[in-house]
Amino acid sequence: MLYHVVAMAKNRVIGKENKLPWHFSSDLKHFRQLTTGQTVIMGRKTFESIGKPLPNRENFVVSRSRGVGAPGLTFFNTLEKAPAAVTTEHAFIIGGADIFRQTIEGVNGIYLTLIEEDFEGDAFYPPIPKYFIKQSSHTLQEN
Repeated sequence: MLYHVVAMAKNRVIGKENKLPWHFSSDLKHFRQLTTGQTVIMGRKTFESIGKPLPNRENFVVSRSRGVGAPGLTFFNTLEKAPAAVTTEHAFIIGGADIFRQTIEGVNGIYLTLIEEDFEGDAFYPPIPKYFIKQSSHTLQEN
């Protein structure tokens, strides 16, 4: 199963200057809980913004330039090759905007954190297809 995991502001912003324009610890905990033990797929810029492979996950990075692999880190030169190599039960696409846009029609679902505020940014999440059906929702509250 292939999913998007994304936090998005009301104005569809997901990033600014290759960083999240907010910090919500409850959302980061939710992300860690959801993706631990699974595969995360990301673009090169997203990987560079994180700075290292996420622990306890298979990290797949899609990049035209070949990166150096490490334990738990694999590079792919095309987006199509990454999902085909997943061996975990689930894979989560975690960014960036271009990869979200290219894959939104082919995912099984979206784990969306909607931030009820507008933020300035330069990266936006694509429109969600009208045929997607909300299965559930919950509110994350800051501690």
